[in-house]
Amino acid sequence: MIADPSRGRVFCGFAVGVICSLHNLSSASPRRKVLSSSLLRGRVWTGRASSPGKGVAVHAHHEDINNIGRDAPPTSPGVVRNWNIPNLLTFARMLVVPGLIAIFYGTSKAFPCSLLFTMASVTDFLDGYLARKMGLTTRLGQFLDPVADKLLVAVALVLIATAVPAFYIVFPVCVIITREIFISALREFMALAGESQSVAVGPTGKVKTAAQMVSLTILLYLTKIPGSMESWIGSLGIGLLQVAAMLTVISAG
Repeated sequence: MIADPSRGRVFCGFAVGVICSLHNLSSASPRRKVLSSSLLRGRVWTGRASSPGKGVAVHAHHEDINNIGRDAPPTSPGVVRNWNIPNLLTFARMLVVPGLIAIFYGTSKAFPCSLLFTMASVTDFLDGYLARKMGLTTRLGQFLDPVADKLLVAVALVLIATAVPAFYIVFPVCVIITREIFISALREFMALAGESQSVAVGPTGKVKTAAQMVSLTILLYLTKIPGSMESWIGSLGIGLLQVAAMLTVISAG
């Protein structure tokens, strides 16, 4: 019996294609692996025998070529979601810190420093509100938000204490900063133990934050005005600072 030569060529061509596909799957780039796997499934390239005597012709289906690469995993959206409006506001609050120091020591006017701190304090409310409202809560934001808050508050407290080195200012400043360091370490420890919710911010912590922000805004404005600490607004700022120091001891936020 005489074998048909055209059938032998078809079989050889198919065998060579399978061997090359297996080689590409083991050594080629990810995109070529997708192409090779598609070849084995017959989705992209198909071998067709032409008329006898003309060998094997390999044809590409245009509509199947458009599917190349669709098996690759999509890009993770988590990287993109980190760059959202709430997180950008948090980054801006962190960038305010060196600007606050530069304005405090670079100008004799107290209003610009107090205004900058007030604007940064407003972003503390906005970033959390927008993150919850727009569904943009991320792990990066949850990490950076308390860091930005503590940096801003600590720098403002140190600036006020150096400008007015009186006991009624320095003592509450030391209490607040010491407690912030302790709570930060406690939260890190509880997070490692899987109990981070046990040190969540409560209503007392929110009242403390409000009193603290208002007092720092007032005191930053009055530090460069001689005799202003003895005025009623100075007494208000000092009183709120001492209230914040008392609340910071009993609260976890």
